[in-house]
Amino acid sequence: MLNEWRPYCIKKNKEFFDIRPKEAIKALQETASRFPVPPNTLSLVIDLMPHFTRYFSAYLDPKVVAVKFIQLPGICYLEVTRQPNAGETPITTQEEILLGGLVKPDAPTLDDLRVNEALLRSCDAYDWIMISALFPIDVAHGIIEEWERPGGKLEQERNN
Repeated sequence: MLNEWRPYCIKKNKEFFDIRPKEAIKALQETASRFPVPPNTLSLVIDLMPHFTRYFSAYLDPKVVAVKFIQLPGICYLEVTRQPNAGETPITTQEEILLGGLVKPDAPTLDDLRVNEALLRSCDAYDWIMISALFPIDVAHGIIEEWERPGGKLEQERNN
């Protein structure tokens, strides 16, 4: 977790925050300013929406209409497009992926992109609520309950 978010964390072992929108926007802008990307930088892109539609349709925020994985020199992120309401302009955001194991070389290749794609496709619903905001908060809480309850999926995986 980025240090500037720590004061807003609801639980020390989770990345759920209690912050006013204006403060969140300011913090996000400050974080984004540390990662400037020159306009002519080559980016590698994978469309993950078919994957989410196939495996996570029961969880995915219905406003999400596109999910792309973007790989640039030294950084990877999700580009998420949401349709707020019918007839309104879609909003596209970039979300940093805080996931160990992602390959972030200074000169990414298609092989690097494929390694990252495989890692992302191996993530389950519990992983995704920890690294993104693709599922509505009530759905995320349901996934947490399913995984973290005594005898839940987390305990079952630990025992395997």
